Amino acid sequence: MSSVLDQLAESWREPAIEVEAGASLEITLGKLAATLGRAEQREQARRLRYSSLHTIPITGPPLAAGLAAGAISSPETFGPHDGFIWHLTRLTANGFTAGSVTAYIGESGASGTVPNYQNALVTWNSAGTYFFGGVSTILLPHDRLIFYCSGITGTVLIGGQAIEMVSELLPEYLL
Repeated sequence: MSSVLDQLAESWREPAIEVEAGASLEITLGKLAATLGRAEQREQARRLRYSSLHTIPITGPPLAAGLAAGAISSPETFGPHDGFIWHLTRLTANGFTAGSVTAYIGESGASGTVPNYQNALVTWNSAGTYFFGGVSTILLPHDRLIFYCSGITGTVLIGGQAIEMVSELLPEYLL
């Protein structure tokens, strides 16, 4: 009699174990698939954000030959557009043999005097290139570079390079 009861008890146990294991496996696989799906969506969003991160050349109009002093200002080419940020990596001033060129961020000073000495970046007393170290100089939307020249002999040509990105990337980029 005990063998019949043992067989009956065992037949009841096996399907329950299979059903329980099957359900548990399905739930676990479902959670894993959802987690992988969310991870893939995050990765796609990250790739999309970083697709806006690229190197751009900085070039602008020259200071006309024959002028000993003046400003080179071009809001369309010397600063980021709305929604973008520039990380300056290099600026070059060349084409002149005497005088000085100073790069500034922003408009003239609060008193209306030109230039705004508080935002001076670099001064060239002869043609040359300045390399910015690390993430030292960031231009935000509406910031722009202005170059003031004095005592110039020759034509001042400005060039450079920046890394442009959408504004939302700045916190992650700075890490």
